[in-house]
Amino acid sequence: MNQSEPTIDYKAIGKRLRDSREAVKLTQAQLGEKLSKPLTATAISLYESGERAVSLDVLTEIANILKTPLEFLIKGKEQAPSINIALRADKDLSKNPKAIGQIESYISYIKSTGDKEK
Repeated sequence: MNQSEPTIDYKAIGKRLRDSREAVKLTQAQLGEKLSKPLTATAISLYESGERAVSLDVLTEIANILKTPLEFLIKGKEQAPSINIALRADKDLSKNPKAIGQIESYISYIKSTGDKEK
């Protein structure tokens, strides 16, 4: 391997993947079933333990399912998700999946940063 190539810490990626999965209260089996090419709970477990390298395609899809920034799973950098929606009491967002996803992502982010302060 070339010295200029960064090494990939699959154990750290796996830990962040597990923490993000648990934050949204999914089991390994449930996460695996949500993927476009379903994986077993064992495969997800191997990713989470760092025993198996996860491809960028799969990790990207997992990040989307968990509503977690891909950069966080890879590098561990906390970054607040962008919220482009002004919440108003007179606006019904229940039929807007994009809005709901952004709000859920932001709530997950706030919960995850709050846990670190304890």
